Amino acid sequence: KDYNLLLHSRVFADLSHAVNHGRVVHAYLILAPDGAGKKSLARLMCAAFLCREADKPCLQCNECRRALTGAHADIHVLRPSKKSISVQEIRTFSEEAALSSYEGGRRMFVIEQADTMTVQAQNALLKTLEEPEEGTVFLLLAQNAQQMLSTVRSRCCPVRIPEFTAEEIERQLRLHGAAPEEARRAAAGSMGVIGRAVALLGSKEYEAQFAAAQEILRMCREGAAPAQVSALLNAQKERIAPLLELLCSLLSQQLSQQPSAETLARLYAAEQMQLQLKGNINFALAADMLAIALIKGETVWQKS
Repeated sequence: KDYNLLLHSRVFADLSHAVNHGRVVHAYLILAPDGAGKKSLARLMCAAFLCREADKPCLQCNECRRALTGAHADIHVLRPSKKSISVQEIRTFSEEAALSSYEGGRRMFVIEQADTMTVQAQNALLKTLEEPEEGTVFLLLAQNAQQMLSTVRSRCCPVRIPEFTAEEIERQLRLHGAAPEEARRAAAGSMGVIGRAVALLGSKEYEAQFAAAQEILRMCREGAAPAQVSALLNAQKERIAPLLELLCSLLSQQLSQQPSAETLARLYAAEQMQLQLKGNINFALAADMLAIALIKGETVWQKS
């Protein structure tokens, strides 16, 4: 498993600094989209908490190596056996947390997909979080914190995995053997999530969407007729949501590299159509309006 991106992230630097200075809490809530590295960060945190060297985690000692491979006796992981985590699963897990350490150090309790716990399960966990056993640390991994009780959230230190830049993700993909152009395409549509980029590698459907998005941007640069852009958007009607997502990602990267009012206006127009898709819209009219905004590179607020 590759931990390179996380090891060089600010969030990991802050966590390891806290561990090395004794500023730790008994529960953390790791928040990030699917594929962003929640499990990887949890393993790195386990290594930091269990490492017995002066500078934690050293990633070389026996404790660190076993933590990173999931083979440490004092790391306990709860994964949903069904669509949700039941109250009985949490009760059994909490009973385990009341026992002594196998190796005389801290004990780590990881709950994957913690936002799938039932309300009853969360209330059962709450009792453990309110009166934790000494030396126990809970790591709750979740995508959507709003699906969790505020009482549970308030007893955890929130840890948010950052979105990585397209350049960082592209570099990581190339380190693992992806061809330069393939890595660039996948990174562009990753939305800052390395797992998403990996999933996009080699996808023919994604390659077609990327080509369509690039064609739209080419038309914008060359000042093509809005009708041409509208025709392309209408041809992609059944796949418009991922196309707009990719278009927004490419425009955001363009904006960060070479800021301009035109790029900002195009990004704003694409984002507005994303919002419109959530309701009932006249697709042909919306596509025409987006095409005009993309070609002209200006918005209503720029005209006023």
